[in-house]
Amino acid sequence: MRSSPALPSKWPTRKTSEGELPLVTPTIRTAAVDPDGRLWIAFTVPYTYVYDRDGDKIRTVQFRGAGIMTPSSLFFGKNNKVLVTPGLFEFTTR
Repeated sequence: MRSSPALPSKWPTRKTSEGELPLVTPTIRTAAVDPDGRLWIAFTVPYTYVYDRDGDKIRTVQFRGAGIMTPSSLFFGKNNKVLVTPGLFEFTTR
């Protein structure tokens, strides 16, 4: 039987006026819901996961504009289009 990986026991810290606090780095950069009710979650790594209304992951997307992009915002327009920043690139959602 394999042993399961242990949870972290030590976290990086940051100093504040109240002392030291644990520093937990974010993994999600942005998230938005498209007009069809699908949830798009963009991570700090250059992948965006798309979930249906039932919470099932239905797609993994990697945006490419002027190279591989890590979106900082997503906006859904008409005609199955998603606008992605930085750069305000337009992609189809289909």
